[in-house]
Amino acid sequence: MQNACWISRRPWLGGVLAILGLVVCLLLDQWVYEKFGFWDHDYDMGSEDWYRALRILGSFSTWLVVALIFGCIDWGRRKQCGATIDDVLFRPTLLLITVFTSGIVAEVLKVVFRRERPHAGDDTFVFRSFADQWYRGGGLSMPSSHAAAAFAALVLMGIWYRSARSIFFLLAVGCGVTRIIAGAHFLSDVYVAAWLGGGVTVFYCRWLTKDKVNPLYVTDGA
Repeated sequence: MQNACWISRRPWLGGVLAILGLVVCLLLDQWVYEKFGFWDHDYDMGSEDWYRALRILGSFSTWLVVALIFGCIDWGRRKQCGATIDDVLFRPTLLLITVFTSGIVAEVLKVVFRRERPHAGDDTFVFRSFADQWYRGGGLSMPSSHAAAAFAALVLMGIWYRSARSIFFLLAVGCGVTRIIAGAHFLSDVYVAAWLGGGVTVFYCRWLTKDKVNPLYVTDGA
């Protein structure tokens, strides 16, 4: 295609840009944390509606409700579209499996990377020893499982509803920002989570939708 994205014709370039982005985020981690982290302030950010609205986008329970809504909508359209039960279950299943997988992979990577949360010390790079309960991910930060789940779900929503993809992307970024300003994660933790969540969604979309025609699975074509 003549109008194909120039990066898509050079896959290696996308990888290089992703790595450079990670390096930049790592260099900015401490500065962003000091300027925008409110974990030790008296301000009760958790009571703010905007904060809670964005934070729950990284919760599995939020997307379980959305999946149920999709299921009800598609169930009501099944006869009109000539869809089967498998077609009805497709969107709810794909949504939940992307969110669940992203969250699980993020928790596994926390155990692998073992990076402590920002408030663990004065240094940006504080790592927990493998001798200290190597199987536990509690209190570890890279990547953010909330951000990974949010990006997984909202990238998928952007694929389904392309005309609103900018809004979905900003919502995913907003969820990541809540993790940074709460002092729970560094900028690079959210950056890695964004790539993880988006990558999981793209993988499942290509795998589960390959050679599949679903009368209920339509985008807005924008």
